[in-house]
Amino acid sequence: MKKTFAMIGAFARYNYGDLLFPVLAAKAFEDLRDDYDFVCYGLAESDLSRYGAEKTRPIREWIGKTDIADDSVLFVAGGDVLGINWVPMHMHRLGHVSAVLFSLFFTVFGKRLGLGLTINRMLARRYGAGSLLLPWIVPRKAIRARVRILYNAVGGSALESLIGPYPAYIRDHMNEADYISVRDRETRNRLVQLGVEKEIFCVPDSAVTMSVHFPLPRLRGMVNPGLLKKLEEWEYQYLCFQINYQTGTRHFETLITQLNRITLTLNLHILLLPVGLVPMHDDQIVLRRLRETLAVSCHLPETLSIHEIMYCIARSRLFIGTSLHGAVTALSYAVPHLGLTEDVPKLRTFLRDWDIGPSREGTAIGRMAEHAEAVSRIDRKALAENRHRLIGLVHDNYRRMCEVLAGPVHERGNRPVKGGG
Repeated sequence: MKKTFAMIGAFARYNYGDLLFPVLAAKAFEDLRDDYDFVCYGLAESDLSRYGAEKTRPIREWIGKTDIADDSVLFVAGGDVLGINWVPMHMHRLGHVSAVLFSLFFTVFGKRLGLGLTINRMLARRYGAGSLLLPWIVPRKAIRARVRILYNAVGGSALESLIGPYPAYIRDHMNEADYISVRDRETRNRLVQLGVEKEIFCVPDSAVTMSVHFPLPRLRGMVNPGLLKKLEEWEYQYLCFQINYQTGTRHFETLITQLNRITLTLNLHILLLPVGLVPMHDDQIVLRRLRETLAVSCHLPETLSIHEIMYCIARSRLFIGTSLHGAVTALSYAVPHLGLTEDVPKLRTFLRDWDIGPSREGTAIGRMAEHAEAVSRIDRKALAENRHRLIGLVHDNYRRMCEVLAGPVHERGNRPVKGGG
């Protein structure tokens, strides 16, 4: 029986960063394809291959599998997965209106009436994974084989607010892992505070390697002709702008003022780029409002592939947005960028750890135009040098994971080592 390389994560939804992880991980572990069957597991079965993503199987299939070969791999592929329970994962699978209604339901029954844990467990059972208190932290005892468990450059912005049984669940089952890497120091510090004694490596988000696997000439051939024509009409003189629904709605009038000022000062068109179409992200809703309101030249492409999103950011003069993986894409292609960090803690902590120059601190929306000017003047050579540094650190992370895969399989994971990487 062939071993399985099971990649788990929030892949069954249209969210740019989540769709990237299994695609890039499969390329990083390409040499292992003769030894393993690579399978992606998400909350449910999905086929987003028309957007360049991997197909997914429901996680209940992995949890209930009785024929997993020993020496298989459980690979938590990346993303802000630590501490995230079933409630937001379920909401992301609903329509916009249904998600809003479910959020109201959870506020009343989950938070005010103290039924949050009960609702979480009910959702876990609904998805066929009742033994998992959190969807992306899998207890060793839930897997019916001796496997290696690897966490790849994961984030944990939700760790700070955990209460009830969640902290102990994370501590106990992260300590069972064979390898842990996280994408920012704050996540590592929080895991240590929770009592995780495994060695924890702090590395950049693995998606920063995308420019290695998808150089610009290759990407160009993966872009639809209509979009390519628009960018060429603009002679690639454009600001690539993205924002999520909640932040964009909250600051809409300020956004109009700031974007008009940026485009006039820098003499740029605006490409409005939706990268998260799931409920509670809903980039496209606020970007459509901007398209109808802005007084400057702008264009809003709809439902792009991951490769088209990469290309739009990689060929822009400047990227601005709330998306962490929008910023990671800009880092990978050495494009000037500015994170809207005011309402996005995970973006703020990531940029502080891995970015350089004026981009490192991000900005509040009310100061966007002021900071965009400074960021647009950043030395492109410095951006390229930082890109090479970050990609090197990610390659080191993959090398260490390959060393773990080549070593012996342990029933309870490798020997705990205190401290951090």
